[in-house]
Amino acid sequence: MLVLGTVINGYCSRLARTVYLGRLSPEFQSVYQIVRDAQQRALDGIRAGMPTRAADALARSFIESAGYGSRFGHGLGHSLGLDPHEPPDLHPQDPDTLRPNMVLTVEPGICLRGSFGVRLGDVIRVTDDCCELLSHSPRALRIL
Repeated sequence: MLVLGTVINGYCSRLARTVYLGRLSPEFQSVYQIVRDAQQRALDGIRAGMPTRAADALARSFIESAGYGSRFGHGLGHSLGLDPHEPPDLHPQDPDTLRPNMVLTVEPGICLRGSFGVRLGDVIRVTDDCCELLSHSPRALRIL
């Protein structure tokens, strides 16, 4: 996994991509597609007025239905600002509600300890009826 971050005028940004080295296994391809689909479900559903736990559930429920729920051990994302990890968190126990113009990461992942992990992370801006994707890096799997 490759995580990149930068600070511009004091504000933080972040991007996470998974790169595969070597011969691609069918299991890895399957898990990668699950994570990518889970992220897309979250991106399609996040909007202002939504509880942060509901945003997390958009991706979490998909990963759980694919049989990897116990392997998604972190929240879907978090706010970005002057600190790279600001509240609120997109997490099942977070009590906050999303508001317009919040800038957040959306970074679902699956970790199979001792084998491999997959995470895709992008930055969004919450709007009244959806979210705006601020990251513009391809999400296609890179094989080296």
